[in-house]
Amino acid sequence: MSRSLDNSSRHSIELQSASTARLDSFSNKGSQPTQHLVSTDSTSPSTAHAESASNATDTIKKESSVSSQPLPETTEAPRKPPEYLYGLRLVLVMGAANIAIILITLNDSMIATAIPRITDEFNSVKDIGWYGSGYFITNCVFLPLASRLYTFYKTRYVFLSFLAVFEIGSLICATSQNSAMFIGGRVIAGVGAAGIFTGTYSIIGASVSQQRRPLLGGITMALSSTGLVAGPLVGGAITDRTTWRWCFYMNVPCGVAVMALMLVLHMPNSAMAVRPPFKQVLIKLDLFGFLLFSGSCAMLLLAVQMAGTSYSWSSPTIVCLFWGSGGAAIAWLAWSHFRGKDTLIPLAVFKNRILSFSCLAGFMQWGGLLLVSYWLPVWFQVVQGSSPLSSGLKTLPTACTQAISGLVGGWLVSKLGYYIPFVFFGSMCTAIGAGLMSTFSPNTPQGKWIGYQILTGTGRGLVLQMPLTAVQTSLPLQLIPVGTGLVSFAQYFGAALIVGLGETVFSNILPRALAAKAPSVEAEGLLRGGATNLRGVVPPNLLPGVLSAYSDAIDKVFYLAAGAGAASFVAGWGMGFNSVKKVRQQRQQQE
Repeated sequence: MSRSLDNSSRHSIELQSASTARLDSFSNKGSQPTQHLVSTDSTSPSTAHAESASNATDTIKKESSVSSQPLPETTEAPRKPPEYLYGLRLVLVMGAANIAIILITLNDSMIATAIPRITDEFNSVKDIGWYGSGYFITNCVFLPLASRLYTFYKTRYVFLSFLAVFEIGSLICATSQNSAMFIGGRVIAGVGAAGIFTGTYSIIGASVSQQRRPLLGGITMALSSTGLVAGPLVGGAITDRTTWRWCFYMNVPCGVAVMALMLVLHMPNSAMAVRPPFKQVLIKLDLFGFLLFSGSCAMLLLAVQMAGTSYSWSSPTIVCLFWGSGGAAIAWLAWSHFRGKDTLIPLAVFKNRILSFSCLAGFMQWGGLLLVSYWLPVWFQVVQGSSPLSSGLKTLPTACTQAISGLVGGWLVSKLGYYIPFVFFGSMCTAIGAGLMSTFSPNTPQGKWIGYQILTGTGRGLVLQMPLTAVQTSLPLQLIPVGTGLVSFAQYFGAALIVGLGETVFSNILPRALAAKAPSVEAEGLLRGGATNLRGVVPPNLLPGVLSAYSDAIDKVFYLAAGAGAASFVAGWGMGFNSVKKVRQQRQQQE
């Protein structure tokens, strides 16, 4: 892209034409290995720099015969020339962004060990699914919109705005007086987390050159994994020593510190050098498409969450929600087809088999991961009578093996070159591990619940990163940001939907299990009460039967996690058998 504003119009047309032809070429080639230079960079969709624009322009001159359609003109404004950071400035900017990333990943997992105490205070076992899915659904549906906002507005102010939303949501959770207020806070925090996640990768893309982005992206991923691993232990310690509310209060001072750093530090922008008029920005944000898309997702989640618990599956409310979700989805597809390249999510990318199956694998794996992460501490605290801190310590076998196998898996892929064997082996381990967890009972010995966690954690670490690796290896350069964004969306949507399904399974199975093992105990009373209050409200002579029924209901939730792992194994067959080493060698040769 030219540095001269006089030539901005010409370069803008070239860039948009390049992107259009890449989409045409991409959809025509499907899952065939690309011959274009690709990157292992996981930069967010909002980060498109001058160097990639130049590559796209050069590539399109060579590939002008691929698409028979004329290239459309565009009025999109040019981006600023890159102004990369070095030394202390880079360390401070990335440090501030990564503190925010650690905050949101801690919130992803820290709540798991706090949930039983939250249900005790609000008498809300029936709402456990909402505590996770409410957060993840807004997180995933706002990811595409957040990416577009970073395209048009300064990175500093967009990032700070989303961080402020996250802090407001955390404060609402910390001060909530009932379960509905707590869920509302989680929903708001999820919106902020979407912008923080996307913004961090936008900052990486704007701060360093193409060659250095994989390193900083890897550091960010390592820190986020640390947050996920440490979350249950930190949450258990805070809940046990003080109150679960401090799991959310702690976000406020940390967030204020990040805001202060962001305000005083100079930050490069991924936004356009000349922003279009506000009316044109609104058009390009595709807010109508966002409303259709988010509405479809929200209605589907509501239907899954409430069916069999608040309403029967055949009730008019649930039927209308399912029909409404399907209708909104069809309307969004039609709208996106009409909008073409300016839609919220380009439909052309779904024609690529590798991307579609990578999204499916990510959907299943993250859903299974969060399902076990939320319900395993409940099993420890309710069935075994563990404290929050003790339950956090008891989940360390999963967390530690996941972290270790993740590092080993990434190293092996870089050495061997192929990611697909780890998709198969990791999915198989998670499916078998979750299946073995479904055999838990009040008398399950320590060796078994440790061993089953080691198997599950090993599988998770190996497979979780592979959908992104497949996308980064197989897609053309200009579509890598779109692909990584879609995989991230699929992961969070899988977490939201499958965690919601888990709550539905538990609420439907518990009454049946109680009828068989403790018929004199009312299931509705347990669902409306707190998870760890059982020993205080159930008579001692009935407690063994109630604990056994509770364990049986959680076991059926683990069935769902095992099924998600098996589905991920099947999805692996569509993720391609491409070599990371060959792609890296191609890149080095072209450089």
